[in-house]
Amino acid sequence: MKYSGYIFSVLLPVLLSCSPAAADNRSDAEALKDKGNELFGKGNLDGAIDAFKKAIETDSTYAFAYNNLGIVLYEKGDYTGSVEQLRKAIILDASYGKAYNNLGNAFMAIGDFNGARVSFEESIRIEPGIAQKYDNLGNALYAVGEIDSAIVTYRKAIDIDSKLASAHSNLGVALQKKGNNDEAIKQFREAVTLDSRYISAYINLGIALFNDGKGDARRALEPLKTALKFEPENVLAIYNMSLIYLKAGDSKEAVKLLRKAVKPETADADLLYLFGVALKENKNDREAIKNFEQALAVDPGYKNAQAALELLKADKK
Repeated sequence: MKYSGYIFSVLLPVLLSCSPAAADNRSDAEALKDKGNELFGKGNLDGAIDAFKKAIETDSTYAFAYNNLGIVLYEKGDYTGSVEQLRKAIILDASYGKAYNNLGNAFMAIGDFNGARVSFEESIRIEPGIAQKYDNLGNALYAVGEIDSAIVTYRKAIDIDSKLASAHSNLGVALQKKGNNDEAIKQFREAVTLDSRYISAYINLGIALFNDGKGDARRALEPLKTALKFEPENVLAIYNMSLIYLKAGDSKEAVKLLRKAVKPETADADLLYLFGVALKENKNDREAIKNFEQALAVDPGYKNAQAALELLKADKK
């Protein structure tokens, strides 16, 4: 049965006392949880997982240990395992707002956007007034296609905390989706003002400036260059910069940039295709063919790559 996001419980007799053994178990479990937190803070994820699991073995009713184990599994990329542990945390404590928020993040990672939405909404119901939770909920709403609701929710996050850079950047993405490019640019600019190392906001700003149709499109290169200054191998920044160079007729600069990004093991069909286009524009047909073929190896249904490849091969006959 598909998980609905709701937690069902039965009414149990109230526990009137706690035995000394149970109290000792909780104390030992808390010590193990604290050890796990310390190891997590030092970047020792495997050690933290072991400590949290031992805490659970010591006291199987300790919701904090399940929550923290879920967080570390998320950091390890085990999103399904994270969901499993976080569900256990909120079964044990249905008022655990942070665990619901963490569960929402894990659901987002596995692509269960409706589950994420329900989890974020429940977290906000339990603990309202936290800007990051509204930002998270906005992401879930955006993912399920409720763009107008996402915009309202991002604005709520900003009303609570006007310095939350991610809310400004995410609002910009949603506004751009609705065709409000000018307001999107303002939000992206605010995001990078608040966080000068916000790479995705710089990339989004560059895209928005390129799309606004006002003045020289090359001005869109500046925020993309800033993104690459902080993360020289960021594929999305490289892709968009190269596209701008191609649109401006500077295929040499596009080839130069893409050559740094495209490696033998590259499995990004769009990047391979764009490199092929840049090489073709730069009269390097032989290498262009190779990249179109690689793009098709990654994605056999890539129609543009197939068409470009057939055209080039026809010209060679």
